[in-house]
Amino acid sequence: MNSFDSLILKLDNFIRKYYKNQLIKGGFYFGFLILSFFLTFTLLEYFGNFNTIGRGFLFFSFLLVGLSLLVYYIISPLLKIYRLGSLITHEKAAEIIGLHFPDIQDKIINTLQLNSLKNQDSISLLNSFQNDNSLGAVQPLIMNYYNRAKIWNAGGYLNNFFGFPYTNNKIKNKNLQIDWITGCCIVLKTKVIKKAGLIDEDFFAYYEDVDWSLRIKKLGYKLGVVESSVIFHHGTKSSNNSNFEGNLSPFVHYLNIRNHIYLVKKHSDKFNFIGVLFYQFLKILFYSIYFILRLRFSKLKMVYRGLNDGINNKQIKK
Repeated sequence: MNSFDSLILKLDNFIRKYYKNQLIKGGFYFGFLILSFFLTFTLLEYFGNFNTIGRGFLFFSFLLVGLSLLVYYIISPLLKIYRLGSLITHEKAAEIIGLHFPDIQDKIINTLQLNSLKNQDSISLLNSFQNDNSLGAVQPLIMNYYNRAKIWNAGGYLNNFFGFPYTNNKIKNKNLQIDWITGCCIVLKTKVIKKAGLIDEDFFAYYEDVDWSLRIKKLGYKLGVVESSVIFHHGTKSSNNSNFEGNLSPFVHYLNIRNHIYLVKKHSDKFNFIGVLFYQFLKILFYSIYFILRLRFSKLKMVYRGLNDGINNKQIKK
């Protein structure tokens, strides 16, 4: 039995226990409500002085209410324990589990959705261009190699006011139109490369894929994610803390600051100047306070060098 089959078995067991709990709670509710209605109808009959028709109406009303409560609280969950009738889905079961264990909800749902996509007729990255001539470039759904239930990237978006890119990590079950494509896996048309040019080497690393995507979109092309195509990316292995700040070199911080400024200047028509200025001020302020408190002065020095080089369009300094 593979790990997915084991997950389905556990979810099926959870669903069965879910309906057992529904049956137990339903038993209490049924007992309380049927007793309440019995007392109510008895008091109505006693003090109401109804004739035969009135008493008959109360009697059959009580039977109808009692039967309805029996079906809803007892018979329905009992049938579902034995998988008779419509049951909650595995996705719904994952959502219920997530109410008590929020850390694992997305992992379970992503695993279920990925298996569903795998079993569908895949729309390949290449075929996506045939389905939409306006597409200039596409990427697959990118999963974390070390945690294969976790989405690493499902397309990139831009905050145009503050001028920063961010990534989507949720499956939408459709071909998404996005603002930028990550460079770890991208498929482009030849004519798009000829028109947009190659990756700008002045970036060296970080934000070069965002710049390339924006240049492609300026030509009138769309960018998309083909979620039926999946790859696994080694990039950020959390288990060895390689993406934690303490393990990042000062040069990474230099590139992050310098290239972000270079990007927003190069595509200034896309962003709000005041918003970008405010965001950059807060980011530099945060870095300054953080690195001073942590006594990481070499990183602080590279942050300000990146700020200077980005503003003055200077070449990257290692």
